[in-house]
Amino acid sequence: MWRGLYHKPNINFGNVEKYYAGWTRKLVKCSDVPQWLLNAKHIISGMTVNKNQTESEMEMALQAWLRLDSLLNESMLNASFTGPPDDYNTSYVSQPEIPKVSVRMLSNETDKMPALLEITIWGPANRWFGIGFGATNMADANDTLLVTSDGDVSETALKQYGLGKSISPMSFKGKSKHVYVNNTRGMTFRRNATIGLPGRYNFSILKGAFIPYIWASGMDSGTIASHVVSGASTTPLLD
Repeated sequence: MWRGLYHKPNINFGNVEKYYAGWTRKLVKCSDVPQWLLNAKHIISGMTVNKNQTESEMEMALQAWLRLDSLLNESMLNASFTGPPDDYNTSYVSQPEIPKVSVRMLSNETDKMPALLEITIWGPANRWFGIGFGATNMADANDTLLVTSDGDVSETALKQYGLGKSISPMSFKGKSKHVYVNNTRGMTFRRNATIGLPGRYNFSILKGAFIPYIWASGMDSGTIASHVVSGASTTPLLD
């Protein structure tokens, strides 16, 4: 089941050691495998969520697999366990574009107006991606931009394992978009550094400030669902 899902070339997973279970196989006791996973009776998917759960079945299965103790150790493993399967074609796999962001000061703060920022985000053009400003994890990402492969943009607050409330009207204005030749989408917005509304992120405008953010990208193009790569980073405030 694991290999059947993860081995599909069109998924193009990155961070293969973590996500591609076909490359990091384990020999485990059936008694250690959660019953819901043994009795699923369908392909475990990133598009399905069990009742009363916030994670997709794929995310839950991955976490369960990572917790399982293997009966193998490195001295027992051969190439069929530590490398890709014999029928695996590496030419199919490409690393997903890692979403990035830059923040530039356009005008300084005055007595009547907050500072104005130019914010540019980049990500894969063939799948959805998101940037959560002022956050180190999903639970505190109260101001997040989500972009689909057709260029639709939404602003939302996130929950620990999913989407939260949509933010409307958007505080990021003046969207411009283009797709580079390497299939990367770039978008530029303008936004006031500070917004006097609950839940909106207030950007630091101090000289030398770094803006924290989280990023993620999914396997699907138009539907915001499970991410396949994610992380946290910072970007400097540019003059």
